[in-house]
Amino acid sequence: MSFEILLQSVNHLVDGNPHLLAYTERKNGKSKNKIRATIVARSIRQVFYMLKNREENRFINLVSYKTKKRHMEKILETQKSA
Repeated sequence: MSFEILLQSVNHLVDGNPHLLAYTERKNGKSKNKIRATIVARSIRQVFYMLKNREENRFINLVSYKTKKRHMEKILETQKSA
């Protein structure tokens, strides 16, 4: 069950990261589950180093990021006032 939850959150990282997307296309001799497990591990490693180095994702869509950030700030403001 926890693997499925991790996989769901990783799917959007794969779409935004050309390196991971290219890795998913290497299917010769590998089962789908091995590829999925490797993508989850690489994504966790990517998030770890982003947090460690306090940097944004290299493959970020800036327009989408700024929109989501403004939306989250509005939600946090309503939480503080409540």
